Amino acid sequence: MHTDNANKINNAHLSDSRAHSFDNRSSRYVRDTAFMDSRTPLFENDDWLVDDFGLRAKMPTGAFNIPASRLGELTTSSAGAFLFWLLHMADEHWIRIDLFAEAYKRALAVHKGRYGPQIPDALLDSSIRAARTISMGTVHATQNAAGYGQ
Repeated sequence: MHTDNANKINNAHLSDSRAHSFDNRSSRYVRDTAFMDSRTPLFENDDWLVDDFGLRAKMPTGAFNIPASRLGELTTSSAGAFLFWLLHMADEHWIRIDLFAEAYKRALAVHKGRYGPQIPDALLDSSIRAARTISMGTVHATQNAAGYGQ
């Protein structure tokens, strides 16, 4: 009798829909996150991963982590309001801004409701455009300081 109950539990576990939660691995995105711990990637690209914690840089040494609760932070300039993390990271020489923006957008979608009100698409788009502009200036300044292009 004990063996029959164990078989029923094992068979129920195998048919559990969560066992098939992974999309094609080329997209590296997981749909069902209810059973995952904070270190399991929900999305990742070459530089960043999104997990239950928030957004994490994939660095060989050290760490750079943004908790989900801080994803919606804003900053202002004379040009208007922007999403803080996009502009802040665009100013860093080690960031590939398009990979950060891709992971940041996914983190906003995954963690919707954990960082405050919904981010309007126009604000996200204008922040990404501004970040790309800042990043281009940062790349050029880094190259000039290193003597490239001279």
